[in-house]
Amino acid sequence: MPAISTLAPRTLGKTPLKLWWKLPFLFGLLYLAGVRDELFANNLFDSYNADDYPTATCTAADVFARKLDGTCNDLDKPAMGSLGYRFGRNVPLDKAFADESKLFSPNPRTIGQKLLVRDTFKPAKTLN
Repeated sequence: MPAISTLAPRTLGKTPLKLWWKLPFLFGLLYLAGVRDELFANNLFDSYNADDYPTATCTAADVFARKLDGTCNDLDKPAMGSLGYRFGRNVPLDKAFADESKLFSPNPRTIGQKLLVRDTFKPAKTLN
């Protein structure tokens, strides 16, 4: 679909179209396809190495209907979007590191309990 999405305006990061849903249906789809392609090209990194992609096999019947586990929705990459498939990352895998000893330090629950606790009722005066 990159050929079609290149027709969409390249406005992400400059002056994004804030009311894309008010465009005619086809123009809205083209705009979203262009935004998606621009995000993939500039912001997201693949979360798999070349040799550890999950695999899925699709039958001829899978062309006409989705599977419950999400496989075969994209026949070029049958496992993409399926159950357990990783999302794209904002940091490349080779630059990321997992220090599991500090994963919950400080504990997010403790921080939430200390910062978000309310001792009295504080009404939201701007709502309703």
